[in-house]
Amino acid sequence: MSELLNINLKVIGLQEPLNLPIKRNDEAAYRRAVDSVNKAIKQYREKFQVTQWDKILAMVALNFAVKAEFSANNTDKQPLLDELKNIDRELENYLNSQSE
Repeated sequence: MSELLNINLKVIGLQEPLNLPIKRNDEAAYRRAVDSVNKAIKQYREKFQVTQWDKILAMVALNFAVKAEFSANNTDKQPLLDELKNIDRELENYLNSQSE
């Protein structure tokens, strides 16, 4: 069982860092995630000149939710399976032609 680790993550706009107990193996992912969130906050703040933190955080949350939705819908493996079947069929035809 993984040992829990308490980490502090500083999100731009929050007065205090988030203190989270996480699995030790997940620390790097959490740190990369908070870097992504902070980068998005900076971009939205500069691009839209928004100063209200609730609006900035809502836009960032929506952005990440949309990306997650596209990612979840992008896991259709059927085109890959169809292509593998075609390759298998072509190989079989080729091998049959060579044995004749």
